[in-house]
Amino acid sequence: MERHEYFNLFHDISTADYNLLTQNLKTKTFKKGDFIAVSGQIQRELYFVKSGVQMSYFDTDCKIRYN
Repeated sequence: MERHEYFNLFHDISTADYNLLTQNLKTKTFKKGDFIAVSGQIQRELYFVKSGVQMSYFDTDCKIRYN
């Protein structure tokens, strides 16, 4: 499935708007265990997960817990 078609699954987007949105997209690869966002940091980027799994959690004890 083409990326434009994928976006349209969630909201109809014109070709012009799609081109405007995606003109600055870059591929970034993360390894298993890498942190995308860290507590206390302001996030200035938006990520789309192309493949794999992203886990998000908030823990006030600063301990990682896996279910």
